[in-house]
Amino acid sequence: MSDGYHLQRGLYLYRKHGSNTSDTRTEKQTENTHIAISRSVKRLGIYNLVNLVPNKNNPRRIHVIPKSQMVESIDCSDFIRRFGIREELVDEFNIRDLENICDSSILNRILRITGTSSLKRRIRIGPFSDPNDLLEAREVIKENRGWNLHYQSITTNLDSDLILVTGHFTSESAAQNASAFLRNLGLRSEIIVNQREHPFAYPSFDTVNKIEQMVVSARSSKNEDVEELLSESKQITERYNPSDRWNFESGRLWLTYKELEIWFEMPKDWKFDETHPDLFKMAEFVLLSPYEPSILENWEPSRRPGIRPGLAFSAGVDSTAAMCLMPDRTLLFYHERSGIKTIMNHENANRFINYLIEEEGRPVIRVKSNHEISRTLGGKSPGFTTDYACAVHVILLADHYDLDSIATGMPLENSYLFHGQKFRNFEDTYFWTKHAKLF
Repeated sequence: MSDGYHLQRGLYLYRKHGSNTSDTRTEKQTENTHIAISRSVKRLGIYNLVNLVPNKNNPRRIHVIPKSQMVESIDCSDFIRRFGIREELVDEFNIRDLENICDSSILNRILRITGTSSLKRRIRIGPFSDPNDLLEAREVIKENRGWNLHYQSITTNLDSDLILVTGHFTSESAAQNASAFLRNLGLRSEIIVNQREHPFAYPSFDTVNKIEQMVVSARSSKNEDVEELLSESKQITERYNPSDRWNFESGRLWLTYKELEIWFEMPKDWKFDETHPDLFKMAEFVLLSPYEPSILENWEPSRRPGIRPGLAFSAGVDSTAAMCLMPDRTLLFYHERSGIKTIMNHENANRFINYLIEEEGRPVIRVKSNHEISRTLGGKSPGFTTDYACAVHVILLADHYDLDSIATGMPLENSYLFHGQKFRNFEDTYFWTKHAKLF
């Protein structure tokens, strides 16, 4: 035995315990691995051309070894089946004729995947909280690339009022190269497919002398939106009134349910009256639905989406992977368990969050809360009552930060692999159909 030392690095954490599937069902896991590799080789059409040989030291590992006499033809039956090619045309066809001989449903699916390939792209750069930063970025880009850039004023609660937008790129590769150039400059960017983007309003091709006016105009527009929201909320509260369970006092949002007092520390300028009732209803759903299964009955959502996604960010592996995959404009929201006796230490998470803020320029919104006590009503220890209780703080701040959707991290084996062993189409599951439209 020796002294241990905790490495302050973001390493992968794998918790091993007695009920791990790898330990309790080792032979079954090995069998499933062999089946998966065998099916993959068959789909490729090379099953008769290779030998599948298990590793002597690690039976779960398979070596795919070509046969010495590769006289068999490649089996294209799986490709023919997947493309829906009519059997009478299987013997020989030109690849250019594929569109005419494939099943129409297959073609529609391919079109959904590749339908944006012919569309033009533009790049959205920013946002910038200071007009001077925008001007400096504009000059550097123009000096290096000579691009004409548009300006877009936006309304958010992160003091980010301006975005630069490029002209059109004719191909994905050209847009990707341009995006790489912007990343090298330390600028956040996002490729937007034309006709698939949030509507833009460009005052003109060159609005340098109007930037300050645009900022003022954006804030004025925000006030008008708030007035409209208040009017809309007044009509909605006739059917559902958040004040029946919720109240806001001294910087904390409180939810009273039975004997529990659940609270969230909200940002300084967050306002109860400027938050759509739908968000309170959704928050109740993710926290209380195990105790009130019919909580969403007769609910008619009416909140309009914002301009960017929000990610429930734990600073762990899954949510970090989601952050890497999502658009740069995605806002990160960290839930900090507070007011509960716990052995949880936020030190490593805070270190990573500080790195994102200071080194990467990514805003991370921290929200302290004791909402995990809601699980104690079921006689359990504090924790998340439902799968999306981990995102309740994001829901409550969706209007404040103008969000259009909410995301969380999720391991592959929890989504497309049933119990980590059998493939399933996640979009067909009850979990997906239940939550997709809500978030």
